[in-house]
Amino acid sequence: MVPERVVAKIRRYQQYFERRDKQGRLWWRSRWHLPEGQQPAVALVVSGRSESRFLNRAAVAMNLVDRLKRPFPVIGTTLTRLHERGPWGQAWWNAARGGSPQSLDQALDLPALLARMTASKPDE
Repeated sequence: MVPERVVAKIRRYQQYFERRDKQGRLWWRSRWHLPEGQQPAVALVVSGRSESRFLNRAAVAMNLVDRLKRPFPVIGTTLTRLHERGPWGQAWWNAARGGSPQSLDQALDLPALLARMTASKPDE
């Protein structure tokens, strides 16, 4: 998939996440219950390309995604890497951070999210 097509797809997700119901609430929140300020992640799994070609195209696409006005978590991997390492293996790239492949929880920054959620809970 060419980078421009990936960006167009991400823009459609962005429009979906900005859609509101008649009461003015974000429509997606009726389906996904996340802490305030969080949005669902978009995961791209690409097949049919060599890893080096994927990395070249991913770098271009991730730079374009980074320019969107309200970026939400976008992660990606190749089908081959996902098959070899599994969903929890070092297979995922985060569009905002780049760098080397990470496990799914690291790519989604779940440890930081869990820490924020724990810190925001009232003492019992």
